[in-house]
Amino acid sequence: MIRTLSILLLYFLSTSFSDAQFNFPNLSPHTHLKQQVGYTNIELRYDRPAARGRKIFGGLVPYDKIWRTGAAEATTLSFDQAVEIEGKKVKGGTYALFTIPHEDYWELILNSDADQYGAYGHNPKLDILRVTASTQTLNDFQESLTLSFDFIPNDAILYIAWAKTKVAFKISTGTNEEVSHFIKDSLLTELSIDSDLYANGASFMLTHHQSLDTALVLANKSLAMNETEYGHHTKMKILRLLGRNDEANKEINAALSFIRNHPHYSENDKKISTQEWVKELEKENTN
Repeated sequence: MIRTLSILLLYFLSTSFSDAQFNFPNLSPHTHLKQQVGYTNIELRYDRPAARGRKIFGGLVPYDKIWRTGAAEATTLSFDQAVEIEGKKVKGGTYALFTIPHEDYWELILNSDADQYGAYGHNPKLDILRVTASTQTLNDFQESLTLSFDFIPNDAILYIAWAKTKVAFKISTGTNEEVSHFIKDSLLTELSIDSDLYANGASFMLTHHQSLDTALVLANKSLAMNETEYGHHTKMKILRLLGRNDEANKEINAALSFIRNHPHYSENDKKISTQEWVKELEKENTN
């Protein structure tokens, strides 16, 4: 009898202990995004609720009232250096991200008190930014709140989407301006002696549709300092966009000569590269 009671006691104790350690899944799981945009590192932390059959905007999330833009702790947005959001400057730091959804537009608010629960203790005096954006209607229903980033070269778009609604806010990092200043102050003044910097500068201007004449100057400088296949390719692309196709074809032939005579290219590398350049030549001749 004593042995039976002991076994039953151990059973109840082990069951109670097991139940105490059991964790049910979080209905609004935590999400942490880290993204490099140009020279800026951005972090976003939020708890992600699901609709679960509920009416979201104008229901669970009332219109015209401040919202934590998530669940539980305040959503936070961090930058390791200054940015602009919708054209307004924001210093580097970590901020609570709140929104006020309206039917046709949203307000986005950054608040300097990042360590708070939801928006219950929101102090408007600590708001460092308020900007607005028009709402967009999604074709498909978004079950869970989703904050995400898309990219314009070296800048970003912050999307907030849930149910059938989406809003977008532009984040500008200043990276493009920084690179442009470097090109003007260090490359065009020939302060640099690194051919790769000239090649990369030419490629940057080509990619961002900046002055192609200036990009060509940089490409020529790079090739004069150190002839490379990459340099020839960048110059060829610039000449194509300038409409100087005869010169672009000469650049292709110059690249082919460089590849065939390069002592460090294997025969297989020469074959592959030659085929790619010949395709470029044939593509232009068929246009």
